[in-house]
Amino acid sequence: MKQQLRQVKSRRLLLDAGIVAAAIILIAAGGTWAYLHARSHTPSRTTYTITTGLIGEYAAPIRIAQHQGYFAQHGLHVTIKEYSSGPAAVADVLNGTIDTAVASDFAGVSNMFAGQDIKIVANMSKSDAFSIVARKDHDVHNIDDLRQKRIGITEYTVGQFYLGQFLALHNLRPQDITLVNMTQPELVSAVANGSVDAGVLFEPNAYAAKMALGSNAVSWSVQNGQSIYSLLYSSGNLARKHPEILVRYMQAVLESEQFIQSHNEQTMQIITHDLHYSPAYMTYIWPRFQFATSLDQELLIDMENEANWAIDNGIAPQGAQLPNYLRFIDLSPLLTIKPDAVTIIH
Repeated sequence: MKQQLRQVKSRRLLLDAGIVAAAIILIAAGGTWAYLHARSHTPSRTTYTITTGLIGEYAAPIRIAQHQGYFAQHGLHVTIKEYSSGPAAVADVLNGTIDTAVASDFAGVSNMFAGQDIKIVANMSKSDAFSIVARKDHDVHNIDDLRQKRIGITEYTVGQFYLGQFLALHNLRPQDITLVNMTQPELVSAVANGSVDAGVLFEPNAYAAKMALGSNAVSWSVQNGQSIYSLLYSSGNLARKHPEILVRYMQAVLESEQFIQSHNEQTMQIITHDLHYSPAYMTYIWPRFQFATSLDQELLIDMENEANWAIDNGIAPQGAQLPNYLRFIDLSPLLTIKPDAVTIIH
């Protein structure tokens, strides 16, 4: 009997010891989780300085991240450099003048034929922002009236791709029009003074041309339902040597995205002030944007379509082949902090 009591007591002691050990493990695990959670939300003492190239409202999430101090909270000192077009910004990423830039998907397509050392980090926004603006007093009232007209275009931009698709959709051939290559600011003036009959412009340039022409303007979207991707590009060197910078950058951008979604009117006021826009323009353009950070499969499909068009129309380098765009996408930053935003098959 005493032996049985000792065995029961022993089993109870073992059970009690097991409970205590389990409790210690849970407490330790909880403490570790709390430590890691706190660490993940505490900016590193190391502050990195980078320069990023932006284009107007297409980079609104980055502007808000700067304005709200989200970059600073994540240990980044970000200097902003303004550009009038994406290709110029991407060129400066490639030559080392800046570290990151926002530009269209086509800006990447144009450079990736040559295997340039550049990475796509994430999509910042999708938009419908390219239009063809024409003059009624130059006998342009319908799309078919563009035949035999002088149309201004900024070559080697996504606008050239959209115009090509637009013409094909409406049974017009490239040889049915005369293309005139100009920068976007030059093109606004050319449409306004009549030195061209029409121009392919992205916002806010299209809006400026329409305001200059007033009731003499006629315009159509040239995107045919395809959204412009405003992508964040990074130098390949930055992505390889300092991946933590891009993770922090994207953490700030995702916080900015939440701010935009919950403070729409305040966001519009910030962008209006920062870019010296009129409230009328912001009311006009803002509904054309979707701000949702992502890397989706549709991006790859669009880039392949753009690349095939560039090859077929002699825009790509001679003998160029369709690149494997997965090689130029850095999935790691977004996978690290918001994996459900990545739907690219990889």
